[in-house]
Amino acid sequence: GEVWTAPDRVLAGHVRDAVLRVCVREGIPVKPQAPNVADRHRWKEAFVTSTTRLATALSAVRFPQTAERDDAQQDPEIVLSLGPETLTSRISHLLELELPRLATSLH
Repeated sequence: GEVWTAPDRVLAGHVRDAVLRVCVREGIPVKPQAPNVADRHRWKEAFVTSTTRLATALSAVRFPQTAERDDAQQDPEIVLSLGPETLTSRISHLLELELPRLATSLH
């Protein structure tokens, strides 16, 4: 798998930086491009990052129907993979190991 994330000018933060460092160190490919909603049928996993929860796996993503995007009615929700064998789980574990270093960089 690979991690897709918005380019550096968007979504900057300490936890995102830690995710990117871990990915580079562990050889996990990173694509600096925001995921395209039109490609959601190909998504296997998704996670969000935050200071309090590091990387949190999403079990599903819902797409509300809008006037601009009527395809959401056909595919209003995608269910994503969860579990110990996922890339998200691996990244979460690596971030937990990175916590002491991450905490030091925040001071």
